[in-house]
Amino acid sequence: MSKARKISLFALLFMSLSQWTFGVLRHPAMTDQQARDLADLPQFESRASIANTGCSAAMLSPNWVLFAAHCTGNPQEEDKWISVLHYVDGVQYSSTGRSRLVRSGDP
Repeated sequence: MSKARKISLFALLFMSLSQWTFGVLRHPAMTDQQARDLADLPQFESRASIANTGCSAAMLSPNWVLFAAHCTGNPQEEDKWISVLHYVDGVQYSSTGRSRLVRSGDP
């Protein structure tokens, strides 16, 4: 398996957020503009970004956020504290929590 393929299979799950109930997962074949257009639809009013990275995140549940491993700077680093900015009905909130590296196939 190539290094690029292996890294693309990584995801970090971020715990300890509140307010979230839904997010948007991006398909790898989507362009940046298609992803932004999809995220702007009214049913996706809650949005998140990983502080100081420019990365967006998908809300899986009130306590879990999914984002790409490279958003933390080091995809192999686990248990790192991360800040997330999130928006609900146009109001900005900020939360922190620990990242968890999850490889493809992990439960």
